Amino acid sequence: MKFFRTKPISLAVQLLHLQRRFVGSGEIRRSRLMWTQTIQPHPLAHVYRCRLEHTLGEYPQMYCLDPLLSVLAAGRKLPHVRTRTEPIEMCLFMRRVECWTDDMFLANVTVPLASYWLAHFEEWLFSGHWRGGGTHEIDFVAPASLPVFPSDAVGTVPGNRSSDPAVAA
Repeated sequence: MKFFRTKPISLAVQLLHLQRRFVGSGEIRRSRLMWTQTIQPHPLAHVYRCRLEHTLGEYPQMYCLDPLLSVLAAGRKLPHVRTRTEPIEMCLFMRRVECWTDDMFLANVTVPLASYWLAHFEEWLFSGHWRGGGTHEIDFVAPASLPVFPSDAVGTVPGNRSSDPAVAA
C-alpha cells in the first residue's frame, strides 16, 4: 500500500493559524518560525510562558521560558525533557515513531501537546510521579537550593479548605 504525503504547510500559514487560535506573538526569521505565548494547563496551575520553534523538515520544539522548570523542580530530576539547560525543551513527540509531519498544524498539535505536558508536570510537582506517558527522559537534576513553595504549602491546594492544615486540626 502506498501512502500519500500532502504538501508541507508553509511557516507563514502555520503562523497565521497560531495567531487565529491563540494569543501570542510570532515571527519567521531565516526559515524558522518562533512563537511565544502563555499556557495555563488548568485553573490552579502556574501560568507558563512558552516558546515554540519550528523549521520545516524538523520536529517542532517547545521551550518553557518562565517560570524556570528547574526552579519549580526544587532539586528533583526533571521528567520527560529533551534538554538539560534552561530553557528546558519539553519532550512532546516520540521521534522514533515519526509522529510529526509538516502537513500538520502546529496550532492543532504542538500547542495542545504542550498544555497536556504542562498539566502532567504540575501533577508531578506535587506527586513526584510522571503520568504523562512517553519514552524519552534525560537525567537532569535541578539544583536543590532553589525552593519553589514554602515548606508548609507543599501538597496543599490554595483555597481548598479540606487540605488546609489549620482547618484539619
